[in-house]
Amino acid sequence: MRFLLDAMITAEVVRVLADQGVEAEAIDGVPALLGLSDPDVLQRARDGRQVLVTHNREDFCRIGRAAVAEGDGHFGIILVTGHIVRIGSLAAELERIARELGAADALRDQELWL
Repeated sequence: MRFLLDAMITAEVVRVLADQGVEAEAIDGVPALLGLSDPDVLQRARDGRQVLVTHNREDFCRIGRAAVAEGDGHFGIILVTGHIVRIGSLAAELERIARELGAADALRDQELWL
């Protein structure tokens, strides 16, 4: 399982996950990706077979559900609630999810709330 972290999540999470053997990419860490629209972020995740991780719950619930309804789908969207604000806490949750679910398509077309 691979993760794409939306722009509002610091690239530091990628470094913590890498130490745990979990592959992730952060919009925040790739200057060329900064400024992508939300639909383009989901497309980037889809193209990379990545689970999208975001705090932008309202928009990505709507965009993700529309993608599923249109038949495009996605590889999962993890919606982070306000109680997980520390880098270590988020990285630990993502590492747990990757370990427990493992397969790249384990969250296919699903939302997972943290």
